[in-house]
Amino acid sequence: MTLIMNSPLEMEAALSQVDTQDELTICIDSDHEQESPMEEDQKAKVSAESPSLYALFQKTLEVKGEYPLENCEWNGEKELQADNLSSMTLHSFILKAQSLGKKITYAKSLRIKISD
Repeated sequence: MTLIMNSPLEMEAALSQVDTQDELTICIDSDHEQESPMEEDQKAKVSAESPSLYALFQKTLEVKGEYPLENCEWNGEKELQADNLSSMTLHSFILKAQSLGKKITYAKSLRIKISD
């Protein structure tokens, strides 16, 4: 977890020069990796018999009634920005990926602004 914050003295000096409004912004970035409990030899066997993650994702969208997914954008070949994906569909896909022995990494960025 990373906490980014200027020292109170630096912040007070900067605020007194720029604005009289009392304000503080706190940014927290965190990553959490969830390793698969599956043994390596079992992962290889399951991986050889399973569809690609993209195909699994598409099938999950179809089953959950969200295919085709609207308002999404590919950032490169392996990253999808999907703002309208329901939490339940995402959760279902993550559970299916875990059942294939995949490692899941959750990255979260939180920005809190406190002001007058």
